Amino acid sequence: LNQYKYPGFKITGRLMRYYPYGESVVSVLGYVARISEAEQARIDPVNYAASKYIGKLGVEKFYEDALHGTVGYQQVETDVSGRIVRILKYTPPVSGKNLYLSIDLGLQKAAEAALADTEGSVIAINPKTGEVLAFASNPRYDPNPFVAGISQKEYAILRDDPRRPLYNRALRGVYPPGSTVKPFYGLQVLESGVARPQDTIYDNGFFYLPGSSHVFKDWNWHKGGHGTVNLRKAIVESCDVYFYNMSLRMKITGMASIMHRFGFGYKTGLDVHEELAGVMPNPLWKRGARGEGWYPGDTVNTSIGQGYMLVTPLQLASGVATIANRGIGYHPRFAMAWEKDGQIEKLPPVPSPPIKLKNDDIWNLIISAMQGVTQDPGGTARRMSVNSPYTIGAKTGTAQVFRPKSYGDKDGAHIPTKYRSHSWLIAFAPVEDPQIALVALAEHSPGQAVTVAKQVLDYYLLPDHGVKVDPAVSEYLMFYGLLELSS
Repeated sequence: LNQYKYPGFKITGRLMRYYPYGESVVSVLGYVARISEAEQARIDPVNYAASKYIGKLGVEKFYEDALHGTVGYQQVETDVSGRIVRILKYTPPVSGKNLYLSIDLGLQKAAEAALADTEGSVIAINPKTGEVLAFASNPRYDPNPFVAGISQKEYAILRDDPRRPLYNRALRGVYPPGSTVKPFYGLQVLESGVARPQDTIYDNGFFYLPGSSHVFKDWNWHKGGHGTVNLRKAIVESCDVYFYNMSLRMKITGMASIMHRFGFGYKTGLDVHEELAGVMPNPLWKRGARGEGWYPGDTVNTSIGQGYMLVTPLQLASGVATIANRGIGYHPRFAMAWEKDGQIEKLPPVPSPPIKLKNDDIWNLIISAMQGVTQDPGGTARRMSVNSPYTIGAKTGTAQVFRPKSYGDKDGAHIPTKYRSHSWLIAFAPVEDPQIALVALAEHSPGQAVTVAKQVLDYYLLPDHGVKVDPAVSEYLMFYGLLELSS
């Protein structure tokens, strides 16, 4: 009404993305921000004529084209004051598709709450479809300031924060997996025939390579080891010495073979661009990456998820989902359905190559051992089964970080936080009919991953831990592809 008072100015509206839940789910969504010069050089300038924003990370970037749609035009005749007299030609814009994600917002928030102040990650997957139910990385940041343009001061605070909130641990964090690899290697032990389920070794807490004086310790070495151990006990009690012995029988080629079949050393194919592949080491890799030959000690270290082996939380989550489903795996994915013109198109699961073993009983043996981790007297995650109305298959892991020898090889309160080990837990539940598979990582917090994982499982599987958010109706998890009209 007052525009006549301000000749030369024109007020127009424009669309701007707003993330109503702030830092929650930023590890999934990423954000949109102003188009950079480099991006301007590669995009279609016509289709972005009326848009200043583009997806920068996460789902926003991966599905940019589908969400963006097609720009519209109108050719008009104006008078001397710039007022439109008539429209000569009109091409309507075509809105982008609406995208539904598989993220369960309630579970996502439960995962973030379980991590609390701990730096780490939680990923939950539906093992029957590969749909990602939760994808938490902690600490987090609010993406909204990036949309309008974050100030240098605000960005510097995030960039220089020692806790690294901009670092997506779930997607790009690479860590030694520790003993979480033992169920996978257990499959190879039985599949390759290097040992039978009833075969045993004796663990007194120490292991020596033939002809070497170097000692490889069991984590339980100070208590005299685990005694007589078969494969089940080795997984339940996480016996290192058993897997040291088996590694020399499987050799690194056999160990790498089974891990590659589960996708370790490769990207999972999650629908984002920023994923890392990790490292599944072998002699060829070491020669190229380190310029050195492969030693038997490298094989021994790899057998307990240490040495050169590095994985992402996403890879472990995908791997344990495949175990839960007895070798039938799916590519993990955020996109659940598209909507266009009122029609919803549900996306089918994308299967991975199935892992077929010579005997299906091998799956039963490994899954039973993982259930023993939470139920047997010596199970390393036995506290998960206390008062639990559902069954859990799991495996704990401790990933050592480099620290000065003066601090020794045991974690304790006297050790500075930055030198303490990371803790892992992979799990699925219920064992009889898995509805959820997950990984929990707690950086520099030995044992904490078990507590984090149990809280997440309880939320999802127990009705009194909150009402789940149905992704199909969650307003937050649907993105609207809308465009301005260019004239």
